[in-house]
Order: sequence, then structure tokens, then C-alpha cells
Amino acid sequence: MKRQVYILIFILLGVAGKVAGQCTSVLSSAINTDNQTVCINATITQIAYATTGITGITSSSNLPTGVTATWSSPNVTIDGTPSVSGTFNYTIILTGAGGCTATGTITVSPASVGGSIAGSTAVCTGTNST
Repeated sequence: MKRQVYILIFILLGVAGKVAGQCTSVLSSAINTDNQTVCINATITQIAYATTGITGITSSSNLPTGVTATWSSPNVTIDGTPSVSGTFNYTIILTGAGGCTATGTITVSPASVGGSIAGSTAVCTGTNST
């Protein structure tokens, strides 16, 4: 009976003591960088995820134009300068065991076009045209 238990443990642990099929993706940049608001044409605060059990990025969806996700083992990094405004709920699908993802929201505010400001409203600078 003991021999069967040891074989089962070996199968579950897989390589290097990790549970086979396990992966993790944990925000490693500053708190809330995965949920940030920036002005259009302004660089986002870099978003970083530390991973285990991952070998790359399968795909990324819904990042604003100008923002990209890159893989450099064992980290996923999202950075760039968005050139379109809107709310972007992104998903990065990671390659590896267990189907891990990295998700968050980048809200890009449009440039201001004029008018009066009241209270504590955030304002993005725009350009004047003639």
C-alpha cells in the first residue's frame, strides 16, 4: 500500500516539486497600476506581473493602441503611450500550465477642448487648432 501512495505523490508533484498544471500571475508593480487612468498620449505607469509555470504570452486583448504586453521570463510587462481614449478592460492570456491570465483596466481620458473647470476634475491637456 505504501508504494501506491508514493507513486501518486510523484505524479502530482511533477518537476521540481511544483504541482503539475499549476501557474500563477501576481501583480508585482505598485498597487493599482493594473487599474489606472491616464491622459491620451501620456505614458502609462508600467504594469508588471510576476509569474510561475509560464513560458510566454499566447495573446493579449483590448489594450489601447500604443500599449503592448511583453514577456521576459518570469515577468509580463505592460507599458506604452495610449493614442486613443476609452476604457480598456485588458486580458493577457499566458502560455503554460493551467491557463493563467493577467487582467486589469486602463482608462484613457481624452484631451480637453476648452470650457470652465469646477471642483477637483482631472484635466488632460490638449492642443489648440486654428
